[in-house]
Amino acid sequence: ATVLERYVFDRNGDAGLLDYASSFTAAGAELRVDTNGYDLRGRPTGHTYTVPSITGWTAANGLAGAYSFDEYLYRRDDQLVSLRYPVLGNMGAETVTTTYNAVGAPVTLVGTDSFVLVGQTAFTNRGQVQSRVYGALTDQYRVERSYTYDPVTGQQNGREAWLNGAKVRSDWATFDAAGNVRVDTHYSSTAGVSHTECFSYDGRHRLVRLRIPSGTSRMGSGSAPLAYRAASTPFWCPSRTGVTSPTSTSTRRHGQRSHRSHRRNRRRVACGTPTARTRPATPTET
Repeated sequence: ATVLERYVFDRNGDAGLLDYASSFTAAGAELRVDTNGYDLRGRPTGHTYTVPSITGWTAANGLAGAYSFDEYLYRRDDQLVSLRYPVLGNMGAETVTTTYNAVGAPVTLVGTDSFVLVGQTAFTNRGQVQSRVYGALTDQYRVERSYTYDPVTGQQNGREAWLNGAKVRSDWATFDAAGNVRVDTHYSSTAGVSHTECFSYDGRHRLVRLRIPSGTSRMGSGSAPLAYRAASTPFWCPSRTGVTSPTSTSTRRHGQRSHRSHRRNRRRVACGTPTARTRPATPTET
């Protein structure tokens, strides 16, 4: 039989702990991850990744070789505080350190010579990432990302990106009661253009049609059914005002609306045009 994966335990007196894991290509080349050792609490102190030389993959690009990630340090709750990255390509070795807030969520990430990779992270009261700053808070080229969530389902329904305090991109989505994406809109503040996509599903929650409403994209508009879409499956493109489904008093088996009701609802509900959005207040950890 062809071996696809291999796991070896109990080496070097570490009873019950993983020594190394391997996976194999169709040609038999082994990609291997060794555990360098364990501390007194059974936590890995480092890993070594061995990448074989494979024609057309790693032989010509310099990736083949062994790379050791080590000097793992942990918190009392076993979360990783710092580790050292090896030399990779034209990048030198680097030790990165993570700081955590009072409830154990990661807040900042700092590299060698105090170079700030992540300067700040804020969370909602559910533990979801509310905002994150990439780079130092005073860095001219810092990038900020903010996120919003549906208060009932917890699904992420909005994202915004800021460069040096100026908003450059917004993305938001609306969902139906089953959690399927109905409208997905992307807006570029710098280019002043938006792109909206509307989705329709069948009774099994399979995507059956994608539509780009007229006037919402430089890419043009149109509607494309998928291969397994039934001819009678209704298509509906909701607005981004939070409406999840048009009401209808005329139904068919399996919850399908009649063509008459479907046409009436399509006239009544259409994809909305993106409206201006204001920057949210500076988030705080809660």
